[in-house]
Amino acid sequence: MPSSATQIPASSPFVPLRDLMLWEAPHYPSQTISCFPLMDLPPELRIMIASYALHVPGGLGWKWKNYRKGPRVATLGRSNRYERPFELDRVNALARTCRTLYDETRRMVFSVNTIVFDIHIMHSDRIPKRCEQTPDGSNRDLKAFTEALDFFRFFVPSTVRPNLECVQINLHDLLELEECWDEFACISSRLSDLRVAVQIRKWYLHTLGDWELRAMKELEEEGEPYESEQEQMRKRVDQYMDMGRQALALVAKFGHDGQNWRLMPVPFWSMDTKKILTYFTGAELEMVRAWQAHGVWR
Repeated sequence: MPSSATQIPASSPFVPLRDLMLWEAPHYPSQTISCFPLMDLPPELRIMIASYALHVPGGLGWKWKNYRKGPRVATLGRSNRYERPFELDRVNALARTCRTLYDETRRMVFSVNTIVFDIHIMHSDRIPKRCEQTPDGSNRDLKAFTEALDFFRFFVPSTVRPNLECVQINLHDLLELEECWDEFACISSRLSDLRVAVQIRKWYLHTLGDWELRAMKELEEEGEPYESEQEQMRKRVDQYMDMGRQALALVAKFGHDGQNWRLMPVPFWSMDTKKILTYFTGAELEMVRAWQAHGVWR
């Protein structure tokens, strides 16, 4: 049993994590649980609530469940491969609650989420050799994107297809995009009915890791020369801003009025955002906020 110092009143909704780890579960007095009257609300409010409930931060990642042998099968799940995975059924569970909610929300999941096409997510980092080999000189990421998108558009029900509004392609760097610009322009012209976000994996910024801070402290204790955290972060900020200026130059070179694509940096980690923003100057901060929120377009 937990010690008296860690016990709290049974009526409190907060239970220390260490108490929950014990074999004996905490006891709560029986209480009457009231349900939220969702179905009593007007349809407009239910749809507004559903749009928040069905939204997945970071978008839905395309993932092949069977690609190498036999008929191809794919699904949609969490786009961040470093977080716990989930299936699309969990996202769309609201539509299975009752007939009314099914009719109101069955197509909404595609209109409130971006579908992310990243070759590493598609194949769980085990990229097949036929994806690696591009004898025709085409970009493997764009090739994988085109293949997956064609599969999606062919098999998705015709009633769902018009609800898809935005897709995201993850590419390695801007040089890769510039070298295969004709290929990308051809793809984007086929997607004139969609908004296309091109996320550049090398356009990212994060704070120093624990191992970097430990190495810096060891050098300080040994009296060896080292770069301070501020100096190292300033270098990273300069690289980030250089990538942003390259993105602006690329858009100025290839962009056009009415384009449906934009270049996006990798979003800041939520835990790092507040600290990262302190390393930018006032003039840089305004640009960075705009890039993170809206990307770069003409």
